[in-house]
Amino acid sequence: VWKKLEEPHLPSTERSLRIKELFRARLKGGITDIYMMNGWEEAPGAVDENETAKTIGLIIHDPETEIQNKK
Repeated sequence: VWKKLEEPHLPSTERSLRIKELFRARLKGGITDIYMMNGWEEAPGAVDENETAKTIGLIIHDPETEIQNKK
């Protein structure tokens, strides 16, 4: 994945945007499910992945939600 990001010395905001675009494209490339880790809500990239997954209709496995649903 990182090899596709050709400009490793970009400013952090530009690099972050390009990484998000790269992962959005991956999510739209035939993936059916994503698995979120505990604490994902605090990571901007993971928040973006979650929002993208909702937008394109992927199944989202969130450990916090799954624990709440079992109660």
